[in-house]
Amino acid sequence: METSGSNNEVIKLLPPLIMDEAGLKTGFNVLIESIDWCLQHQPTGQKTLISADNSV
Repeated sequence: METSGSNNEVIKLLPPLIMDEAGLKTGFNVLIESIDWCLQHQPTGQKTLISADNSV
């Protein structure tokens, strides 16, 4: 994973070209858990494009 944008607000995923389904599921689970953690620990009042209920 790599970030970009003026405030590191863009996530770039750089998965291998070939992977099995188990690896794909593991990678997505890590990403989902990371996003959930960030949403739960963001500073009060900070604007976000994704809410905790996954709506935009």
